[in-house]
Amino acid sequence: MKYLILPLLLVLLVSSCKKKIEGCTDSTMYNYDPLANEDNGSCIAVISGCMDNTMFNYNPLANTDDASCSPVVYGCIDADAYNYNSGANTEDNTCINSFIEILTEQGDWIISTSVIDPPVAFGSGEVTDYLTFTENCRKDDLIEYAFFGGLGTYTIREGVTKCDPNDPNTYEVGAWTINTDSTIFYITPNADSMQVWAINKISDQEFILEGIGDFQSDGITRTLTNTFVH
Repeated sequence: MKYLILPLLLVLLVSSCKKKIEGCTDSTMYNYDPLANEDNGSCIAVISGCMDNTMFNYNPLANTDDASCSPVVYGCIDADAYNYNSGANTEDNTCINSFIEILTEQGDWIISTSVIDPPVAFGSGEVTDYLTFTENCRKDDLIEYAFFGGLGTYTIREGVTKCDPNDPNTYEVGAWTINTDSTIFYITPNADSMQVWAINKISDQEFILEGIGDFQSDGITRTLTNTFVH
């Protein structure tokens, strides 16, 4: 009998000498301690988020990075502004809400595309690219719009390619104005007859005008859409 009591006493002795380790014993918590054998109420919940304080969506409360960090992108975040940047997440106070300012203060404009519809007969087929009928030396002309004393003016200057090296640098001058809601653009080139264009779009990157008329003098009414860029 005494041989059975001895092992039992050894087990009880070892058990009673087991070291108490306090900590968080909940394995779902952020600071779970697998070595702890007694919970001390210190458990902290997992808070996932971006832990990089240089990122736009940095979360100072997060303790577990979830790879959701997004970089700071500066720009105009006013959806009503002409230069609204849908990719921006941080306002940089550059919003432009004035048509005159977006037209005149962003630099020279240059034609990018000119699309006519219905197509125009050309050679053995038809074309929709109206720049086909524009001399190459005119495709890089620079258009500068100005507004002073309540009067809008514009100047078209020769670009890199001049049609004639002896030509003056200024190719055309004229006046412009808009209607009250900035949807119609009126152009009077070289004091000639006024042209009427619908403003399809204007931003700090693009200026799109749309006109309707008999551009080919062939009795067919067409729509001409001109896109200008910086």
